[in-house]
Amino acid sequence: MIRYMPFYQQHFSGLRPIFLIGILIGVFFYLMNLGSTIPIIQPDEGMNFSIGSVFAGYQNDAAGGYSLGYPLVLSPAFWVEGEPSEVWQRIKLINAVLVVFFFVGLERLALRLKPDSFTGERIFAAGLVTLYPAWITLTGSAFSQIALAPTVVWAGVLLISSFKAGGLLPPFLLGCLTGFASWLHPTGIMVLVGITVAVTLAMIVQRTWLRLGAFCMAVGFTLVIESIVIEPWVLQQMSLSGLPVNSHYGNSARILGPLMEPESFLRVVSALGGHVFYLVAGSMGLAFVGVAVASHRLVSSAMEKERPFIEGINVFWLAMGFTLFATLLISVLNIYSVDMVHRLDHHIYGRYTESYISPFLLAGVLFRPRWALWLSIPVALVAGLIAYSVLDLSAPFAPFNISAFWPWLIVRSWGYLVWLGLAVGLLTKVVVLPKKFATACIAGMFEFSGWRLTEWRSIA
Repeated sequence: MIRYMPFYQQHFSGLRPIFLIGILIGVFFYLMNLGSTIPIIQPDEGMNFSIGSVFAGYQNDAAGGYSLGYPLVLSPAFWVEGEPSEVWQRIKLINAVLVVFFFVGLERLALRLKPDSFTGERIFAAGLVTLYPAWITLTGSAFSQIALAPTVVWAGVLLISSFKAGGLLPPFLLGCLTGFASWLHPTGIMVLVGITVAVTLAMIVQRTWLRLGAFCMAVGFTLVIESIVIEPWVLQQMSLSGLPVNSHYGNSARILGPLMEPESFLRVVSALGGHVFYLVAGSMGLAFVGVAVASHRLVSSAMEKERPFIEGINVFWLAMGFTLFATLLISVLNIYSVDMVHRLDHHIYGRYTESYISPFLLAGVLFRPRWALWLSIPVALVAGLIAYSVLDLSAPFAPFNISAFWPWLIVRSWGYLVWLGLAVGLLTKVVVLPKKFATACIAGMFEFSGWRLTEWRSIA
């Protein structure tokens, strides 16, 4: 049983074949992105390159308020001098390695979410979640979400283990990953807040003071190192001419602006519908099913008097639920608090929240109750119609932000209502088909979307 296994055995026993499969998936993703010979060079990507080169020993004049974690991960790509195209190939290789750890982490997380599952079931579930189009697409890009996803998954593994395994190592490592998540992207702060609050309250209730101390010490250490040591040094290395730092994200208080005006508030509500529609339709219903599974477990555990509510899996779902929904709201508010041209993909944006849906996708694959699958259909329909209420259909489109939006990839020019109808129709098909055929349909659509986006990426 997991409860009595040493920490090393819990996390690493029997992982050789899992890693081998993960390596095969990583190689496959890398090969799918061979057509990408240069990055798109969005502002995020350009700054990740600039900061990554600083960690490799270079200097530049591009100081900005961007996160430092993902550039640190990319820095080995700059250790050896070469042409830009050669550096770009190394960056894609690093992304492929992140995919390997993502897959292995999903398999480990599946073991904790469903301890009675057999190995093949867990490998299949982890593989299907890894096939989600965002990870194929982001392997050939330079966005931090490709690093956030495995960080969140492994944090989940360590969180559950912190309430089962003895010793201080699991909560200490959990604290390190929780703090590191905030290095990777501003939305990583939601991971920091969600996990820290949930774990702290749970350990106070359980009176496990040493574990709580190990966790808090690790979180504090990572935050202090980043803010006091690493960030000032990076900004110094990126300020050759002494120009002021260009703050990319601006004042965080500005995101509340759209809630203060009636017209902007309606757009926020509509965009929330668009975000939910994208996540449900793009995941073929699995994201909603996972949320339903997590919610059902939390409610059932709260109603059971014989069983304590404070246990690892419940704390995990509380932390992940807060992270997902807080990021969903912040993603919408951030978009509509900035004075810029709003593209169609902004209204159904997915890239920020996709970093945090993998645990829910995994639960959706592992459990997949039919009642939740049926509920995903009206949720997608209602959310899609809410989004349509103020949608600007003439706005431009950036598909890398909504890489799982397969209706657009199938019939690009037919319009939003056709996309909505197609999504609802295929979701219904997934529900009524036998489980094996439905699973094949989901996997096929994931792979189709990833392939079409890499094809678009190669000519962008």
